[in-house]
Amino acid sequence: MSTQRKEFVAIAHALIGLNEAALKQATVIFDRIGIQGLSVDLSNAPFISPDFIKVRAWLAELGILFDLDLDKLKVSTTHDYAKLRDMIIEDTDLFTQPAFGMSAREIAVAAREDKEKFAEIRKRGDQRFADGTLDPLKVWEISQRLSTNAIRMFASQLRDIEGVDAHAVIPFGFDSLEQDDPRVTKYDVVKIEVGALPGPLEYVPWQQILEYRNDPDTKGSFLMIRDWLSEVARGSYTLDQVAETVEYLVNRFRRNLEAHAINSTTIGLVAYVVTTPEFSQTVAGAEADWKTRPLFSVEHLQIGLLEGESTSPGSAVAYLMEMDLSFGGSGTEMRV
Repeated sequence: MSTQRKEFVAIAHALIGLNEAALKQATVIFDRIGIQGLSVDLSNAPFISPDFIKVRAWLAELGILFDLDLDKLKVSTTHDYAKLRDMIIEDTDLFTQPAFGMSAREIAVAAREDKEKFAEIRKRGDQRFADGTLDPLKVWEISQRLSTNAIRMFASQLRDIEGVDAHAVIPFGFDSLEQDDPRVTKYDVVKIEVGALPGPLEYVPWQQILEYRNDPDTKGSFLMIRDWLSEVARGSYTLDQVAETVEYLVNRFRRNLEAHAINSTTIGLVAYVVTTPEFSQTVAGAEADWKTRPLFSVEHLQIGLLEGESTSPGSAVAYLMEMDLSFGGSGTEMRV
């Protein structure tokens, strides 16, 4: 008897929800996509078209996109996220104290209760960024860590509350997964990259993407690749078996897109997956072979896992998406 598969859900960085090409690519992979602040009014934003704003609303009506209910996420009882929340607050203050001269909590109070004071705070921050008082690299590292840890926490909380298969999805280059953070315990992880995954071109109509999603014969195309990633991390395949399997699965995915007349481009896929000490040694012992195959590469790392993230081999830590940040340009790539 077959068991019902859990929903495959993305908790996505806000930038993914602002880029139509990246959103189309995510939509053929994930069942649902959660974006914090999805309901924020963007009608006056210069970087997003009115038509795309309507598309986002339409996808939300269909249940494909959803905003995060932060109050609901706070009631998770499976794990205690207090330490993780304290880490996020600590990083927030590391950002706001040098930039604005006060804690994030004080800024939030001013924004809510004293508009004049809040305007002065913003002006002070703008001046410190402009005059070089702040180290831009340090600010960037902290902002990466803030957004990455928040999205990873939301994904963990949603897994606890709704029982779905939820994962953080972050624009490539905007994550902090490989930053050294002494506050978290490191575990053996493999970084698996597939360089030839097909993804829909930006101009593909949304209706064709929905038809693809609704076809039971094609809907699980990427899930087979996701399962393959897990098996690789468990050390279930030899090097040759990894190569043969990924070639088959990628070609199958492409054929299923083509069956729905979805013209595709070649995109990149990257996954961070918990592994075993034994497979870590296997990869380390033949590093050149595992990192130089034409269709994929596997690299052993040690990265910090957060509260609620499984330490079981085969468990995905986070997914990365590489996207064209020109907002309207073509040629977007996606990394998961």
